[in-house]
Amino acid sequence: MKSLFFLFVCFVPVLVWAQAPPFFLRGSVVDMNSGKPLKGALAKVFREDGSIKDSLFTEADGVFDAFALTVGKQYVLVVEMSGYIKASVEIDLNNIPDQVAQNMPGKQVDIQLIPLDAEKEKELKELEKKPNARFVYNTQSGKVDLDPQVSEAYSKQMNFVLKGDSALQEQPVQIPEQQKIPENTSTKESKNKNASFWLLSGVLFVLVAGGFFWWRKNTGKK
Repeated sequence: MKSLFFLFVCFVPVLVWAQAPPFFLRGSVVDMNSGKPLKGALAKVFREDGSIKDSLFTEADGVFDAFALTVGKQYVLVVEMSGYIKASVEIDLNNIPDQVAQNMPGKQVDIQLIPLDAEKEKELKELEKKPNARFVYNTQSGKVDLDPQVSEAYSKQMNFVLKGDSALQEQPVQIPEQQKIPENTSTKESKNKNASFWLLSGVLFVLVAGGFFWWRKNTGKK
């Protein structure tokens, strides 16, 4: 019995050491137009199953501090405030090696909330369904970094909604008149030569055939 108790006491510290420490998520929230910190914005973290893990309100300086997340899980940070469209950030803490997770620092997320516009309310409500950003483990840097594709896609859609950026719309490709490729002159000459050849061949065939039948006819009479 004493030996079993001794093994249990020795094994517990190993389990505690093997478990990665929390990944702390901090952030700030500002008005996108003015850059002014927003006090009282509600920041919520959702688990993969959609349940709320925790929620915090921003302080006077627009900062919320901090959510303790578990390495090996996925979360969604949602920030909302009256008069603004919601912002969401996906946080994927999977695929982080154990030795890296033991000493991994947390992450600072800076959120810019977009003010609601009555004239573009429908488009803005559609925009808030898309994630503003996504954080994933980067094997090259050994850190949890931004996924540039998600951020770029959101920025393009946001610019289109707010500014009507026509560059995002697909434009038909038009070839200027002077750039249209003219028909090759050598090809034209080749076609003309072929036509002349077959015409001459036809004429010769008719003459030879006519001469042959004339010869047979006259030879038969004799």
